[in-house]
Amino acid sequence: MKRAVWIVLAGALVLTGCGKTLEKDVVGKWAYEITQPVTDENINGQMVLKCVSEFFPNKSLTHECDMAISMTGKDGGLKIEVEGAARATGDWSVKDQTVFDKTIDGKIDIKKYLVNDQVVTDKDDIASMEKSFTDRFMKGETTAYVTKSFDGKTWVFDQDLDPKTKVTLTATKR
Repeated sequence: MKRAVWIVLAGALVLTGCGKTLEKDVVGKWAYEITQPVTDENINGQMVLKCVSEFFPNKSLTHECDMAISMTGKDGGLKIEVEGAARATGDWSVKDQTVFDKTIDGKIDIKKYLVNDQVVTDKDDIASMEKSFTDRFMKGETTAYVTKSFDGKTWVFDQDLDPKTKVTLTATKR
C-alpha cells in the first residue's frame, strides 16, 4: 500500500515539476515552433509557425506567430508560397494538466505571396488570402495543450492541430 502511495506522489511530482503548478506558473511568455503537413487529395506542403504565446494572470492570452507555408498542387498544379504574421487573442483555463485556449479574435497579415514563383501584388488577391486564413483559423477555436511535462521553464505538451495531425511541442519560457 505504501509503495502505491509513493508511486502516485512521484507521478504527481513529475507532472507538476517539483512544486510548479500549471495554473500559476504557465503565466508569462512561451516560445515554440510548429511544423505541420498541409496535405490532402489535391496538395502537398507544409506550414511552419514560430510563435510566442503570452498567458496573463487574468486568464487572457495572446499569440504572435511568424508563418511560412509552401504548397504544391498534385499532378503539376500550382506552387504557392505564403509568409506572414499572425496575431490572436483569447482566454485560457486549466483542467487536469491540460491548458485550454479559446481564440476570441485574430488576424493574419500576408508579407509575401508567390504563385509559381511569381510575386502576387494585387491587393484584392492578398486581402482574399488573408481573409481565408483568418476566417479558417482565428475565430472561436478551442485548442487543448495536453501537458506531458512542466517545470515552469520548459513545457512539453501534445496538441491536436487538426483531426488527423497531433504533435508534441516543447515551449520555453522567456
